[in-house]
This record gives sequence, structure tokens and C-alpha cells, in this order.
Amino acid sequence: MKITLLPQKVVTFGGKRNPNHNFENFCEFFNKNDGEKIIRQSISPELKAGEGFLSKVYSIPGNDAFMLRVNKFEQNPLRTINLIKTKDYFPDLNIGQPIARLNSNAEILIKQEGFPCGIKHIDNNNCSNIFKEDVEPFIAYLKKAASFPQSAYDEFEKEIKIIHKNSHMFDFVNSQNVLFDEKAVSFNIVDIIKRSWTKFNNCDLVMPMALLDFQNYSRINKFATNIQKDEIQNLSVTIIKKANASYYKNNTFSQNLLLDLYANFIGIKNGKWITKEYFKMKKIIKTLFVKA
Repeated sequence: MKITLLPQKVVTFGGKRNPNHNFENFCEFFNKNDGEKIIRQSISPELKAGEGFLSKVYSIPGNDAFMLRVNKFEQNPLRTINLIKTKDYFPDLNIGQPIARLNSNAEILIKQEGFPCGIKHIDNNNCSNIFKEDVEPFIAYLKKAASFPQSAYDEFEKEIKIIHKNSHMFDFVNSQNVLFDEKAVSFNIVDIIKRSWTKFNNCDLVMPMALLDFQNYSRINKFATNIQKDEIQNLSVTIIKKANASYYKNNTFSQNLLLDLYANFIGIKNGKWITKEYFKMKKIIKTLFVKA
């Protein structure tokens, strides 16, 4: 089965953000309460909301609008607390961006809703491990993502473009930087970085990468039974078709969609690949785009 592309249409940019989720309102919360004490209480196993390769994120007691992010390698990330307003490059969007810095190792983020896409376990060596028990949860996630309407994918694509337009990009390699919100039926980005170090131009090609957890995709497949592999494949095709439909509304067709993504991202020209990742990607993409 080949993926059928939809006709191109013009994409207009949108945005979503609670106007009260800003630096001034957090300052009001901080000053009305014992802000420094509350922030320090946030760092506890019970309040940990997520963890990446560089940082940990915690809920803030008594506050449902903001989160605390700290450098996971700093032994005491809250040694000092000085509330400083940070520049907000996306005042009309909620993409989990920081609105305040406490010090060089801690900052306050706007809270995002939803559950992380994909599967990941961070072990003591700071690696992402996959286990046999992860196959069914991964399939359950794919079912939810595949069931989201086309409009959810369209809005996701718009946000990626807005981020890129403002000299940023989101870390799509880690699929948990995208949350799927079943209540709002949306994909929510939670981690962005400045784009100064790359000339990555095909910003919206990252949609299938993030939503299919390509970092762990092949490893999950190793544990799957043949029946599970078929289900993963069918759901993956559905997700890619919807992501492609959003992409092709405002872009020119490329047969090597994800290969082009990697080529642009790592700066390799004219298809001259030098990493082993290419061969894994090529095999996966062939499986996804053409079903025997």
C-alpha cells in the first residue's frame, strides 16, 4: 500500500495561549505565597513530571499554570533563586517555553497538557532503554495518535512553522518533547531550542519523526511479534499519511521525505551519507511507505 498525497493548500498560521500564563502572573503567585519555599518543595520524586537527557521537570505545588525545569546534572540547582524575566519569542503560543529564570540551572516554564508521545526509559547511564513490555503501550499510543483528526496534524504543522520562522526548532529526536492531549485533541510541543547551529530548512518534516518515536522505533520492533509488527506498521502508515497531508498543503513533494530531513539536519549534501543511521532509516521508511 502506497501513501496517497492530498492536494496542496495554503497554510495560515494560528496560535494558542492563555493570556494569564505570563511572567507577571507568576510573580504575583510567587509574592503572595512563600515562593522560594514552594519552588524548593517542587524538587521531589512525587512532583517529577518528566525527565530528558539534560533536565528534569517538576510540578509546582499550588500552581497549575507553570512548571519548574532544572539541570539534572547540577547537584543543587536551586542554590540561589532570583526571579528574572526571560525573553518570550512566542507570546501568542504555549510551547512550554520559559517565562522566568531562577538561575543558570533552573527556570519556570508554561505548563503544557498531555502525555508524552512514544516510549522512553532513562536509566542511570542516561540512556533510553526499550523492553518487551513496551510494545503494547507503544501500540496503544499509536492508536491514539492515529485517531486524532486531520485538524490536529494541521495545527501541529503550523506551530512547527511558527517556531522555525522565529529562529527556533524543537527537539524532535526525543518524541517525549511532544505531548498528545486527548481532551483538547492536539499535539503540544514542550521543548524548543535556538536554531543558530543548523541550517535545517524542512522544519515540518520532523512531524513523522517525533510522532513515531523514530529514536526507538526499530528497537521496539525487535521485541514485537509478527502480528504486533503488522499493527505497528498499519498505524504508522495512518500517522504518516496525516502528517504528510499537513506537510503537502504548503510544500513541494519529495519522494525521500524523511531521508531529506536527515540530510538537511546533519548538513550532508547530495545524499552523501556517512552515518549508520541512514541504513536503519532507509529500511524503516521503505517498510512504512510501501506495504507488501
